[in-house]
Amino acid sequence: MPRFAERAYNFSPGPAVLPLPVLEKVQKELLNYRECGASILEISHRSKDFLPILDETQQLFRQLTQLPDNYRLLFFSGGAQMQFSAVPLNLLSRSASNRASYAVTGKWGELALEEGKSYGSAEEWVHGRENRYNRIPTVHAEDLKQLKGSAYLHLTSNNTLYGTQWNHFPQTGEVPLVIDATSDILSREVDFSQFGLVYASLQKNLGPAGLTLVVVREDLLGYHLPQTPKLLRYQAIDSQNSLNNTINVFAVYVMRYVLEWYQEQGGVAAIEQQNRQKAKLLYDYLDESDFFLTNVNLPDRSLVNVIFDLPTTELLQQFLRECDEVGLLALKGHREVGGVRASLYNALPLAAVERLVEKMWDFERKALT
Repeated sequence: MPRFAERAYNFSPGPAVLPLPVLEKVQKELLNYRECGASILEISHRSKDFLPILDETQQLFRQLTQLPDNYRLLFFSGGAQMQFSAVPLNLLSRSASNRASYAVTGKWGELALEEGKSYGSAEEWVHGRENRYNRIPTVHAEDLKQLKGSAYLHLTSNNTLYGTQWNHFPQTGEVPLVIDATSDILSREVDFSQFGLVYASLQKNLGPAGLTLVVVREDLLGYHLPQTPKLLRYQAIDSQNSLNNTINVFAVYVMRYVLEWYQEQGGVAAIEQQNRQKAKLLYDYLDESDFFLTNVNLPDRSLVNVIFDLPTTELLQQFLRECDEVGLLALKGHREVGGVRASLYNALPLAAVERLVEKMWDFERKALT
């Protein structure tokens, strides 16, 4: 694996690139956080140094999302897959028959559905398997009628493996819409009031791995099943401001600085504009090329995960190897899909995509001559 004296361009799908100014702040403060005499890695989650960090992080998120006052912010140790269990444990009892609906548009939707079946009647509502998940299913009026009696509808807003994204969310009426937004949270402006619950692990657009944010409407608290472990009960976590046990202090600390950086960039609207500029640059090249291949349905293309392939396995391996050598890192597609995956998360600069397109042009030119 090549080594670099300077930071390379990191297209990792997660843990993903963090803003350089954030890393520099962390580096500067790491040994002695604001002269408290200890590292941020060493202070108590109940200390006078950390509690303002937790409060500021929550307030920054509310400001950036214009979150209504009737939504609560919860932090859970671990990744988003923990919520595949926590969501049904906390919400299934809203349905008299313990029934929930799932829109399955990729691997993470499949896993969420299977976990939901462990606690009640989790049913597949729509899916995209017949097209190998290269598009978001069309939702018809009859589909919406089938939601009646469901405790919730769960969907994955962005599908990292397949490069698709929900650009318009179904109008579910009285049935709460639950969103796994791990890979696209804060990448675009979204009206959170249309959701009952949103969850996202931090390692794409919010901070380092090891912590998950849950945004839940107040009226959905208190429905946990009797067997729900205490540390997975939304109501219990909310009642203790996520301090029921030792929270990941470092992850919250970094998240605060990431959110501050988003504010400095102009907020989520400005971040979305930058993301659309990056995505357009790469998609425009793919659309013009007869060499690089992409089959993602045009209206459903992801803003943050661009999936494409090359004509042969040999060319694919050569392209990935050459990208690594010039500091275009982590472009290998997921093992279940293959090809190339360029993850354009919020902190990835436009210059990274410009450099990638230059490399693609150069590689295509040489391969065809």
